[in-house]
Amino acid sequence: AGEDRGSGKRQHQDCHITEPARQSISGPPGRAKTLALIRRCFNWPSMKRFVNRYVDGCSSCQRVKPSLLKPYGALEPLPIPAGPWTDISYDLINDLPKSNGHDCILTVVDRLTKMAHFLACHKSVTADQLANLMTRQVWKLHGTPKTIVSDRGSIFISQVTKELNKRLGIRLCASTAYHPRTDGQSEIVNKAVEQYLRHFVTYRQDNWDNLLATAEFAYNNSEHVSIGMSPFKANYGFEPKFAGIPSSEQCLPQVEARLQELAKVQEELAAGLEGAQEVMKAQFDRGVRSTPKWTVGDAVWLNGRNISTTRPSAKLAHRWLGPFPIVEKISHLVYKLTLPPSMRGVYPVFHVSVLRKHEPDSIVGQQAAQPDRVVVEGEDEWEVEEILDCRKRGKRLEYLIGWKGYEPQHNSWEPEDHLKNSKQLLDEFNTAFPQATMRHKRTRRL
Repeated sequence: AGEDRGSGKRQHQDCHITEPARQSISGPPGRAKTLALIRRCFNWPSMKRFVNRYVDGCSSCQRVKPSLLKPYGALEPLPIPAGPWTDISYDLINDLPKSNGHDCILTVVDRLTKMAHFLACHKSVTADQLANLMTRQVWKLHGTPKTIVSDRGSIFISQVTKELNKRLGIRLCASTAYHPRTDGQSEIVNKAVEQYLRHFVTYRQDNWDNLLATAEFAYNNSEHVSIGMSPFKANYGFEPKFAGIPSSEQCLPQVEARLQELAKVQEELAAGLEGAQEVMKAQFDRGVRSTPKWTVGDAVWLNGRNISTTRPSAKLAHRWLGPFPIVEKISHLVYKLTLPPSMRGVYPVFHVSVLRKHEPDSIVGQQAAQPDRVVVEGEDEWEVEEILDCRKRGKRLEYLIGWKGYEPQHNSWEPEDHLKNSKQLLDEFNTAFPQATMRHKRTRRL
């Protein structure tokens, strides 16, 4: 040990650092702790720089450790609408107890005046039913909008909805995957509706449907912080009169005066929204890093917080998935990734706030090279390292395979008949986890 500490042969540096870093008794120690462990026995020039490069390029460390840095992406406020109800947003409040046959609320909000409509509906609402509801309750009052902002709920991005919007000249602005800030306005309104209903709903929570009309009026009659007036006044130019509250000093203005007042309100509204957006952007940007400049071909990690996992506990699952290559730069804040077949149901377009740069291993030999395929009886095969899980797809049983020499992002679901040359591993998995396969076996009906 003393000789190594004095000379520190360059060709052995990777060996010296690999052993402490890979042993379970030392864990994934990070820069400082890895350096301290190595210094107990070895020393060489520029050791700290070498250790930092090694740890930064550790694929396993990047995958499992949480990021302590601020997320990427400065706030990009949506353009201020040119007039009332030209640009709206909508969202669903799901999984409510049944009330007059309804179990869901559609919230529709004008992005300029902040005026809203709260419509009772069903969680299973179809695209045709959604269009009919919007026609009867919103468009008959305000006309069709130019744009609609929504999340990526299946009903909002269905082919029928897209085709209908196209025919009506409406442009849909759907959020990127797992980035609810795109439609933050609807999220805020949803919370306001839920808070109102909590106050007045019965113990059995079966009368919320009857409360939506008063909830809508209460919301529209309350001063909105970003526009400095109530949505009702922003939309109509005067405050509403209702029982129990004295009306304003004068009755409704004459037509000409009312039109002038309404025009003045709209001007003040746009100016107020612009100022509110500037303040909001300044506050938000203090909590994020500057937008990265990635290009097509770069590899990035995807935050796994919102991705469902088949592993028993999400708490112990990988924090970051990937790395995945960028195939398209949609904007300076949005990128499209190439995802593996196992993530087929995930929309591949993401905001930079859920992405993180992949640091490639810059040290030769740090990561083992991917093994070549093996030809068995004229067919290409890869070696199975581990069987991780099983599932039922249609009538066949599939197993989640970890391939020898490949990172977890290459894991894939394979049918049982693809594992003929891995019978020992298959038997070991079925013996170790009999409950995993038993729950998928057919049972005879009596």
